[in-house]
Amino acid sequence: MSGELHMVRIPLRGERLFEFAKRRGMNAWELDQGYAVHCALKELFGDLAPQPFALDTRHGPIQPVLGYARVNASQLVDAAKLQSDPWLWEHLVLWDDVAAKPMPAVWREGQRVDFTVRATPVARAAIDHANHQKGSEVDVFLLACRARPGEDVNREAVYQAWLLAQFERHGGARADAVQVSSFQLDRLSRRHHGEDRRKTVKGRPDVTFTGTLTVTDPVAFPALLARGVGRHRAFGFGMLLLRPPTR
Repeated sequence: MSGELHMVRIPLRGERLFEFAKRRGMNAWELDQGYAVHCALKELFGDLAPQPFALDTRHGPIQPVLGYARVNASQLVDAAKLQSDPWLWEHLVLWDDVAAKPMPAVWREGQRVDFTVRATPVARAAIDHANHQKGSEVDVFLLACRARPGEDVNREAVYQAWLLAQFERHGGARADAVQVSSFQLDRLSRRHHGEDRRKTVKGRPDVTFTGTLTVTDPVAFPALLARGVGRHRAFGFGMLLLRPPTR
């Protein structure tokens, strides 16, 4: 769907999200919140579900989802009224607090904006290895270590280079002054497509970056926001959160 890009805010009840996950067969010990939110948003909004999105867990029992969508708040609510499961409609979302704002329609070449993005820096392995097969998704830091055996590889520098390459690949903006503000290794759940719907749980790097970007193509930049950066953008990674530059 094409249209004006909006940032939407969908407040979820945290305890109900956990209950939804259990109802859909997700075990508590392996719960991937990003995957649970992805499934809930798809059931609520179908193809209108915001993507990429970011889950804000700082608000106690209420966990707002921020995301980019090509529809406004009332259109999202109408979609959920039409298609969502009654239990989800009744229990999961604070509907009176669903909100949206239009993103700027015009950007300037050379415009500078600060950003935060949570991403998972992985790449496809080019060769087989004792710990993975060719084509598997692997932490780019591990790939760098294996490519330079015996060297002291700096994890933060590898992740920074990965993010810079993401901007170069997709266009629209150039990233400057990138820093890693947090890092952890997470267990991510993914359901396979197909009849058996098998599920895999794998470890992935979970990295939050901050920095400043410069708009290089005002036409392509909104497409970059709508797409996001990196892999697993449908599961809580890759959303560029913007704010005015501090310097």
